[in-house]
Amino acid sequence: MELIFFFVLGAAVGFWIAQYMYMGALQKILDELGITEDQLRKVADNLGVSVPSPKPQTIEIDGETFEYTDYVEVRVEKLDDVYYAYDDNTNQFIAQESDPSLLLERLVAHFPANTRVNIDPANGGKYLKDLA
Repeated sequence: MELIFFFVLGAAVGFWIAQYMYMGALQKILDELGITEDQLRKVADNLGVSVPSPKPQTIEIDGETFEYTDYVEVRVEKLDDVYYAYDDNTNQFIAQESDPSLLLERLVAHFPANTRVNIDPANGGKYLKDLA
């Protein structure tokens, strides 16, 4: 029984050491090449890969500071009397509602806490401007 315990413990410790060494080597390679985290995020955005920010970002709105860890651009379209919301980077459907306030509630419930959701007026933010 002790043999199994020590084997599992050794495998776990070995995994963490290997991961630490791998990340250190990767960071050193990126530093040598002069590639920054912002450049990597731009490439990921261009490829349509969602990469959450590991550290909280802050934004100030009307004198109040908010922290967020992820950022999403949303596009809202209105067809007939129905409002549709899409992830603007991936064109992935998120939600639909017949009322803008209900759509806003669905968007708030859809995204995890500390997610900054931006809806540009040109991308349908005009439908929700009086609600936020």
